[in-house]
Amino acid sequence: MKKIIIGADFVSTDENLQNFKDQTLSQVIDPVVYSAIKNADFSVMNLELPLIEKNTPYIKPADDCIGQSKEAIPGYKELNIKLCAMANNHILDNGIEGLKTSLETLDNAGISHIGAGLDLDSARKPYVFTLDGKKIGIYNCCDRQYSACQDYGFGAYVFDPFESLDEIAELKKQVDYLIVLYHGGLEHYRCASPYLQKLCRKMVDVGADLVVVQHTHCVGCEEDYKGAKIIYGQGNALFSLSTIPYYRDHPCWQSGMYVVLELDGDKVSFSYLPCYLKDSKLVLDTSGEIMKGYFDRTEKMKNPEFVKQNYLEFCKEEYKEYLPGLKRFDTFYLLNALQCEQHRELLTTVFRDENDIKTI
Repeated sequence: MKKIIIGADFVSTDENLQNFKDQTLSQVIDPVVYSAIKNADFSVMNLELPLIEKNTPYIKPADDCIGQSKEAIPGYKELNIKLCAMANNHILDNGIEGLKTSLETLDNAGISHIGAGLDLDSARKPYVFTLDGKKIGIYNCCDRQYSACQDYGFGAYVFDPFESLDEIAELKKQVDYLIVLYHGGLEHYRCASPYLQKLCRKMVDVGADLVVVQHTHCVGCEEDYKGAKIIYGQGNALFSLSTIPYYRDHPCWQSGMYVVLELDGDKVSFSYLPCYLKDSKLVLDTSGEIMKGYFDRTEKMKNPEFVKQNYLEFCKEEYKEYLPGLKRFDTFYLLNALQCEQHRELLTTVFRDENDIKTI
């Protein structure tokens, strides 16, 4: 039996950078989780921040640009991480210099990467490997925010309905099992929006066997669809809160969940390693509370009316955070809100409800 472990945001921060440098992450990560990652036959994590030598803020306001020291790379090697997914909204926070340093650092460490590049062809290239005689494919893309390779000629590969679905279908012809890592969805929302559910289901329709939604920074729920599995949100794999202080006390950021695939011949089974942060250390949740919430939401998601109404209620509350940017007519803010699928869906959902549009 072979094991694949998928983690979401896995980065060093001020609290644990020295542990990454010294390869002492066993002091930071629960021993059960540490052993599972280190001894997995294959592990992939989301590299949410660029690996940098110095801060070179790009595109976004400087106080919203984040990165981690490239000196953290020994920690990734310590855990035997095989692949870093880079299609996300922060990978260009330090511009092309930060991206170049990230790619070079991973290459020098012998760690593969996917989902971002210095040109479109390298950014969109999938990753294929063989495990126990089976060809496994991984496809990585994100929603459209500040890091799109399609906008700048370098950066993260953004999902494009005119290209990506065909690419997923073509990749499926080449592999036995296909995993899509999609960095999208609405931050801090623990269920799927109507658009996100439709998108992920379409990925399955064209060939995906497993779709994992990252980016939400919270443990979400799952759906079994046409023999495939869709996971709507893993939370953070290892992402202490000093990097983004205004989320320090946010309940979503306190927990995460690693996905474990067990391959036994043609059979694929799933298990989970739910964790939470305590004093900047990652602790395995043995209480069952994290997974109870996960499967409770999973059951509720079977009701289409819940999918719509629960999302609407969340949008009404979250909309308050959008008001300052909308009122000052900040064109930079508005561009991101309009071009990003998750932000556009939230705004149109609220506006449609406020105008009581029931039918068209």
